[in-house]
Amino acid sequence: MSEIITVTMDEFEAEVRHLMEEDSLTFVRAVWAVMDDLTDATLRSQEGGNPLACRSGCSFCCYQPVTATAIEWEEIKRYFRSLPRLERREILARARPWVIAWRKYHEEKAPHAPRRSSPAADQIRLHLDWRGKPCPFLSKQGACSIYPVRPMDCRTMTSTVTCTIWDGQEGIKRFRFPWELWGNQMVLEEQERKGGRMEVTPLLHWLHLLDAEKK
Repeated sequence: MSEIITVTMDEFEAEVRHLMEEDSLTFVRAVWAVMDDLTDATLRSQEGGNPLACRSGCSFCCYQPVTATAIEWEEIKRYFRSLPRLERREILARARPWVIAWRKYHEEKAPHAPRRSSPAADQIRLHLDWRGKPCPFLSKQGACSIYPVRPMDCRTMTSTVTCTIWDGQEGIKRFRFPWELWGNQMVLEEQERKGGRMEVTPLLHWLHLLDAEKK
């Protein structure tokens, strides 16, 4: 990928604020929109067309614990609740076995976790244990059922090759463009400003909490 659109972080932030004011977008939606516009413009400018291999139905990266911040989850919930009732029921039916498996995983793992295990070590273990298991929002056709509100974890992972292995494959990259880093940092800072932690949580855990609220 040879050239990208020239833009500064200040200009990126200014455009986010502009969309919030002019289009009445939420902060998270505005960040996503500016990121998407810049990425689309960059890809259109490439000689030979879009160099990315990412397409609908290409779901290799969806088979791992996909995460989201709390403020992103609020956008996902809002979008999900706007879907037709039948579509919501189908999504929940596909997700429920994995939410149950998630709950059992933590119930079984907790008593055996090392007493001095660090948060970083816990995250690595969780990622390895859940690698190969689908995102709860992945459809039977291998498409994302919440694509317009997919979290940063999805938006900032791209590949110029068809993904076939988990580690070490050339062409796969996180934060390919500078605005992806800026947007990610802005969302984390906004979450902290609202009283939350600068951290992400697996979608399965958010769904587990949502399921618990209904009981």
